[in-house]
Amino acid sequence: MEKTQPTLKDLAERLNLSVGTVQRALNNKGGYKPETQRRVLEEAEKIGYTVNPAASALRRPPVSIAVVLPEPIDHNKYFYQYVWQGIEYAYKELAVFQVGYQKMFIHPHSSDFCDVLEQLSASDKIQGIITVLNRDARFDDIMRRFAQRGIPVSFINAGNTLNDTRFSVSTGGLAADILASTHTSVPGQVLLLGGSYENELHRRRAMDFSQKLREYCANISVLEIHEYHDLKKLRGTIASMLKNLDTLTGIFSVSTRETLCMCQAVSEMGFSGKMMTIGVDAFPELLPFFQNGTLTSSIYHYPTRLAYSVFYQLVSQLTSIPTPYVVQSIPAVPIFRSNADFFCKAEGII
Repeated sequence: MEKTQPTLKDLAERLNLSVGTVQRALNNKGGYKPETQRRVLEEAEKIGYTVNPAASALRRPPVSIAVVLPEPIDHNKYFYQYVWQGIEYAYKELAVFQVGYQKMFIHPHSSDFCDVLEQLSASDKIQGIITVLNRDARFDDIMRRFAQRGIPVSFINAGNTLNDTRFSVSTGGLAADILASTHTSVPGQVLLLGGSYENELHRRRAMDFSQKLREYCANISVLEIHEYHDLKKLRGTIASMLKNLDTLTGIFSVSTRETLCMCQAVSEMGFSGKMMTIGVDAFPELLPFFQNGTLTSSIYHYPTRLAYSVFYQLVSQLTSIPTPYVVQSIPAVPIFRSNADFFCKAEGII
């Protein structure tokens, strides 16, 4: 006779505990002593009992996640089209577990951003939020309200100190390493396009780059500018520095939109191939700039996988659904002219 799988009731009877206590202990929901949970977990392993997430989902209310991010249009498309793609991939996998999400297109610099979050903080229809960090005066207070209600918030731009997601390397440090690899003893300057002050990832990349470059090349000074929100002004600033600074040896951009702006300015000013230029993400929009020698390297962070990971980890926090191994770390990979075409084709982004 075929051996039947042990049930939750079997496990509870063996331990002389209620089914409710055993279920809470298995799902780490509290309401029991630490010793009780230890006994439950040990006995479950001993008899080969495993939680069936799909079956468990049928016994609990549906989970709804609000995703509050920019719409992938105009300059936002170069990053957020891949972020939304990752959200959608995770949602499709988790839909069978009664997990849904509300798509809310709001730019974090819009006056409506905190209004929307404030409305969600009072909603009883949302169990979790995915959004971005913001420096609006109301933002921290709204986050406290979410915390008081037990509604977890995950951030796409939190950086590796605030999110469970881990990048495999420091982006700024990697960029500094690439620039330092061709540096000579001649003093010079490097232009750092430092992104948005409100963005934790931008700030961390800029800080790591400056620190590492000082460590690698003591005779290189960093000129940091923050014109992320005015690309026309940024483009003019880059062009002016290329024209007037003979000692400028390289440029590093911490964001996708600045990377594209950098490439356009360097190419138009006739500086392609004359200095090192390092950006982040984009593709396949960067291919022409690789081909004409404008762009040295772009550090790719797999934004689709990042968003997929953030969504999965949030749902796992709210339910008993296990987190796949693939979401535990995110690689940061430098792409060069020699492998740019292959990378796009291999990743299916061309």
